Amino acid sequence: MTTQEQEIARYVHRVRLALDDLPMALRDELVEDLPEHLAEVLAEGDGTLAERLGEPEAYAAELRTAAGIPAPSKARPRTDQRFLDGVAAVRTRLRRLDVKAGPVIGYARLSDFLTLLRPPGGCCGVTWWPRCSAC
Repeated sequence: MTTQEQEIARYVHRVRLALDDLPMALRDELVEDLPEHLAEVLAEGDGTLAERLGEPEAYAAELRTAAGIPAPSKARPRTDQRFLDGVAAVRTRLRRLDVKAGPVIGYARLSDFLTLLRPPGGCCGVTWWPRCSAC
């Protein structure tokens, strides 16, 4: 892959990331001819794509405007962030459950009791028990 092809690939990737909130079919349609256009821009003169066309995020905003698509709402977090927030909430609830359920069975934490259920010889090599820090 030549340096021009690498630059084009990086630019297209950043444009696609900036359009990440759109459905995949629409995003693909918007950037369908982008690599060829960028190759023509590079062939016309000196300078990087960012110098000649601006940052990829700004270019994506122009694509969005030209297609009549409104800018993404800042209030709604990206899917990845919502997923991570959900995982964090589940972990917090599990930690609370660990502390609350422990005294019911006579331990400080439920996880203290569960570690006693490990098979003899530790968990290494036993497929049904989660891996420990020693594995």
